Amino acid sequence: MAWRLSLNSLGKRLNSDWSRLSKIYERASYKVPDKLPLLQNEASHKIRCGVILQSLKSQRQSAFLSALLSDVYSSDQYWHEQFSQRYSKPGFKLIRYGASLEIHKLDNSNTLYTLPSPWLQKHDIELLEMDEVNPANDGCHVYLGLEKTFPTTAWPTLSITDTDSESPMGPREVNCKKALAGMQKLIQSKSNVNEYLKDLESSNFLCISRLLESQFCDKSLIMKRLKHAVIKNIYETDTSISKFSQQLIEKKNINEEIDNWAYEAHLALQSQLKPSLTQFVHDQLSVFRLHTYSESQLELKLREMCDLSGTSDMTEKINYIRGRLHLPLFSPPVWNMNRLYQRADVMHKVINKFIYQQFFKLQLPLILCSVVGVLSGQFTAYSMGSLATLGIVLGVNRTMNKWSEILQRFQSDVLEEKRLEIEAARREIQTESNIKIKDENQIQHSKIEILERLSK
Repeated sequence: MAWRLSLNSLGKRLNSDWSRLSKIYERASYKVPDKLPLLQNEASHKIRCGVILQSLKSQRQSAFLSALLSDVYSSDQYWHEQFSQRYSKPGFKLIRYGASLEIHKLDNSNTLYTLPSPWLQKHDIELLEMDEVNPANDGCHVYLGLEKTFPTTAWPTLSITDTDSESPMGPREVNCKKALAGMQKLIQSKSNVNEYLKDLESSNFLCISRLLESQFCDKSLIMKRLKHAVIKNIYETDTSISKFSQQLIEKKNINEEIDNWAYEAHLALQSQLKPSLTQFVHDQLSVFRLHTYSESQLELKLREMCDLSGTSDMTEKINYIRGRLHLPLFSPPVWNMNRLYQRADVMHKVINKFIYQQFFKLQLPLILCSVVGVLSGQFTAYSMGSLATLGIVLGVNRTMNKWSEILQRFQSDVLEEKRLEIEAARREIQTESNIKIKDENQIQHSKIEILERLSK
């Protein structure tokens, strides 16, 4: 009981998947794939086999179904006589089982035949006699071709050959005219049973009948083959799926290009900007330059040593990627050094303030104490000179330590800021591209997800 419940729940889930797939196509205003409606609510659809003839007006080709559906032991042969004359009517012929003969006109000149045929009753299927395949509208789950050169089709098809040979040799060859003639002999007189059996055997009709019975007895196998054919047809005819798959490949390639760009940008940062900043810091740790360079001179020196104009190809590369994604172009701030140059003024003002603080709080008081000590005569000029020198040296040392600290912090902050800007540029383009792809392909993603689940 448990396994039956499990199979029922699995069947309901798969049916709902087919329904969801159909709704996806409908909501997107796409053409619903051929045969897909047949897979929704399978129980409500009777298996239909399309019997394909070269001509619906050919009495010779209509002989196959006339022979297959006959009831040679029935006392009422009127229905079979009427059915055997169907080639005189235009259009397709839809054939179903019924307790008695009924003939109804359908749209487009097609005709519905309800027959008390034992074969139809036993196999519980419909037959649609046609001269061309119309997968979108004919409602057929499987096809039976009677042409010698039957064209290939994407749908489940059984092909047999109706031949004029008196003794067909091939396993799928049959002389339908001879088989029908043998049946008519038995209908006329039951004493012709030997001729009837001989004609059925020599025409290979019995072998073909057994072949058809083996194909139509398992409805689940017919539906399984149809499902595989529908999925295959969708993958082959729905260009949006192949485009989506190609876009996924392109997205992966573009993500690799973005990562490569970020790697090259970090490499340029470490190989060009970091050494330049290190050299700038080293050169500025000079008492002479500290006390003689103006703000404009410090900025000019920074511009000379930290010029990244040679890395403009980084901007070109990221904009090339954005162009391929149809995203607006921009210049990543990582290569905009104006903010870096402007920091020279701030650093210069900070260190100047510190120099004045050291002068008025340390150096000047000690110098004044030395002068007063010498003038008072209580201390020698040598000792007071040493005190003044100590104040000057101590102030300069503190100033240089502070300047070194400011420059080191400046170098670390700039490198970290530029690193974060590279990562921000990478995340920005990835986010924009992901949003664009998500908006365009959300429907395709759902479609492929369902198809992959149904293909298992």
